[in-house]
Amino acid sequence: MQEQIVSDPFYIDSGELKRITPEDAFVLGVEWATLRLLIDADPHSPLNIDIHHENAERVSALCHSRGRIMQSEPVDSIWLSISILPVSKRNLRLVSG
Repeated sequence: MQEQIVSDPFYIDSGELKRITPEDAFVLGVEWATLRLLIDADPHSPLNIDIHHENAERVSALCHSRGRIMQSEPVDSIWLSISILPVSKRNLRLVSG
């Protein structure tokens, strides 16, 4: 049997998903996993995409763990337009403190 490890937390320990349906929780998970793949695929290119407001903190934490900075702008009550800056020495200094 292959050992399974958690590579990145999804930050749901405080009951963040209790107020949404299982279907919506699934959508948030798929959105987050897709972004993780996109962020890791090319760390030196910017990424601009819309995400659900509910994923903003999780995606920001994911970016931070990769040395990237996420900027966001609300689109409406559901969507958030985000820009993920590429990895750079300056960004690494900003996210590391």
